Amino acid sequence: MQKLRQRISYLQGLAEGMNVGTSSREGRLLTEMLQVLGDMADSIDTVKAEQERLDEIVESMDDDLFQLEQDIYEDDDEDDDDIVEIACPSCQENVSFDAKLLDDDDYLEVTCPSCRQGVFIREGDEDGEEQIVMGEEAERDGDCGDAACHRHTH
Repeated sequence: MQKLRQRISYLQGLAEGMNVGTSSREGRLLTEMLQVLGDMADSIDTVKAEQERLDEIVESMDDDLFQLEQDIYEDDDEDDDDIVEIACPSCQENVSFDAKLLDDDDYLEVTCPSCRQGVFIREGDEDGEEQIVMGEEAERDGDCGDAACHRHTH
């Protein structure tokens, strides 16, 4: 922008040196054109300054939005890693449940929300060893008829 201003000033100096005045029609035209060029340079400076100000505002908003996204979606990303997904052997529907349920020592039965068949059963035996039954075995072995001993998750 500085170079443009220098060139306009040079042209204005040439016009003054050539004694281009407002007495002739050509002189008035050249003088007015040089004045318009100066006004355009001023307008460009104003637009450039406003653009820089707006760039700073947008950059600040972008930083704020990024921080909000990090705060909001950070927990969602962590939760996705803790999901177990098993295909139901009866209806082939994917059944998802929180992996934290596997950390419990209690009896665990996961049933398919579509067909209500057992998809995943974990039960402890007398020795305290864990036994996991999945798929069709879960359908056979999981139905003891006692709803109180089953923890269903969907």
